[in-house]
Amino acid sequence: MTETAPAKPAVTLQSPDCDLLTGVAQIAEWYGLSAGQSNARIRSGDIAVFKLPGKSNAYCLKSENTRRWNAAAEAYRNRSNGLT
Repeated sequence: MTETAPAKPAVTLQSPDCDLLTGVAQIAEWYGLSAGQSNARIRSGDIAVFKLPGKSNAYCLKSENTRRWNAAAEAYRNRSNGLT
């Protein structure tokens, strides 16, 4: 008698009110950026992310406070450029 491997659970989509963003696409959408801009800000540390061991996805906490803080930090950085 041979045993078959158990079926993998179906992938479930996150609820809109979930506090965790999974992957660069969701992070970019939340911050209103392109994927390239999000990657650049993740690499520079402007957007704090974490990765789970053995996973390649970037995870980011979703928070209005974080989004407002990032917007304020960007406005501060651009204050001498006249970009705000």
